[in-house]
Amino acid sequence: MASENPDFYDEEKGAWIWEPSWIRNRQPLMEQVSLHEDIRHGVDWPSLYGMLGVWRDKALNLKRQFQNTLENRDQSLGTLREPFLKKLKLLEENPWAEPDSFQKVRDELAAQEARFKARIEQAAQNKRKIENALDLSDEVEAELRAVDADTPFAREIGKEALGVLNEAYPVTGPTLCRENQLFMENYARYLYAANPATVPDALYELFAPLWEVQCRETLIFVGRNSEERTGLQGYARLIDLPPNPLAGYTFGDENRFTVDIRLSDLAEDNWSRTIADIYVG
Repeated sequence: MASENPDFYDEEKGAWIWEPSWIRNRQPLMEQVSLHEDIRHGVDWPSLYGMLGVWRDKALNLKRQFQNTLENRDQSLGTLREPFLKKLKLLEENPWAEPDSFQKVRDELAAQEARFKARIEQAAQNKRKIENALDLSDEVEAELRAVDADTPFAREIGKEALGVLNEAYPVTGPTLCRENQLFMENYARYLYAANPATVPDALYELFAPLWEVQCRETLIFVGRNSEERTGLQGYARLIDLPPNPLAGYTFGDENRFTVDIRLSDLAEDNWSRTIADIYVG
């Protein structure tokens, strides 16, 4: 049992359930965002621009990583050399050290320095490629925005645009897929909140069943005691708010937001000393 605080009432089982079913079912559904041909390259112009932005953010993060590698190369080289220099010093202080021992350490150090130099050169090349790809991404988006008002969106447009960028510098991988999935989920919620009729069929058919379950299983508990048990205690729980991905708010890793009040303050109608907290549950 994950918590003393039930998450939803299962009418078929006739019992309270302590683990929301949507948590278990969400990841397979999210993976469909990256597989669905009508979704993976955008569903309209705004979603395509959003996915271009996700690619650009990822590329910028990679650029910063390579930039940091280049900026810290002297310090990193010193750190690499340090243990070898210590070994050489110990050998110099040892009157019985064999000459071959010195050469072995020097050869190993030279090999490590050669690999380090290759990594630095590769980082510099990658940084230049990313900078060129970022410039290209600006050009691609500018060309698209110049025609989007008069051109109906088609998935082939998104596929070509994203393909051009990933060919210039591939930033694909689990992290990018995850960020694209989250973006499309948030975009679908945004459209639905503004006007349900504007949600493209592919997005609605994918997310609507999940939203229905999330609404049913996300409960707000009001008026419980502070430890979810019966009996007199020092505090009363005014509200117990679970994370709600449909509304777009969470409290850490599936934590809950609570507001408690001393019973003595509650009896005096004094609301000035309520206590807000977040706990795992």
